[in-house]
Amino acid sequence: MGQMNSPEFSETPTAGLGNADNHIYYVFQNQLELEKKIEHVKIQLSLKTDFNLIDAFRIFNESGTGTAGVQDLIHGLGELGLEVTNDEMTLFMARFDQDNDRKLRYSEFC
Repeated sequence: MGQMNSPEFSETPTAGLGNADNHIYYVFQNQLELEKKIEHVKIQLSLKTDFNLIDAFRIFNESGTGTAGVQDLIHGLGELGLEVTNDEMTLFMARFDQDNDRKLRYSEFC
């Protein structure tokens, strides 16, 4: 089969994209990587026989308010060995915070 010269088949995934498109590509790529890391941690925690989703949520809801904000999530993920930025967590919240109150409830967490 012949070599493809289209940008979508290029060795560099952002070849032929403008700066704005390139930035968007990397933002989505970073978001996907963050979600993979979080999913990996959730799986690891779920494999522990004495651990459940309520326990997982408590890692992020240390105050017991029933919600976890951006800083709570950053701190909790840091405790689990995942260093994330404010921007990454803002994107995460935009995706999972269903009522847009900038806090995750247990129902949104699960």
